[in-house]
Amino acid sequence: MIEVLLGFPFALVGLWLAYAGIQDYRSQRAMLAGRRRVTAQITDTGVEERQHDGGGTYFVPVVSYRYELDGETYESDRVLPPEARTGYPYSDPAWDVVSRYEDETTVAAYVDPAAPSVAFLEPDGMRRPLLFAGFGVALTVLTGLYAIALALA
Repeated sequence: MIEVLLGFPFALVGLWLAYAGIQDYRSQRAMLAGRRRVTAQITDTGVEERQHDGGGTYFVPVVSYRYELDGETYESDRVLPPEARTGYPYSDPAWDVVSRYEDETTVAAYVDPAAPSVAFLEPDGMRRPLLFAGFGVALTVLTGLYAIALALA
């Protein structure tokens, strides 16, 4: 019986992870629903080294691009949505992102019509919440199966 009680916190953590992941995914989907997809022209790429407020370095992929919306031309350098955290503790992952965008190529960008200067390239970073939720579900199910196995033994 004590093993079942010891597993209870793991089940709660799993449920919390699943809930948080699903909520994050839903909010990101709602944010993407208001965006328009436009064609963008890559103008420059690189990686910026930045400093955390408390010290330490992180690396941000920067992909500059130009796009048109309703006859006006805009420029942006965001890869992920403004709400998403960007930056990596090492430069290699940032360079991996940048390598997907060669200079002078055409890509899809997502623009907020209410703020046309706010655009980003990759809604794919939005899969992470689903992985987070999946891990939470798996943790909860495994904890439940373990408790059932103990109860039957």
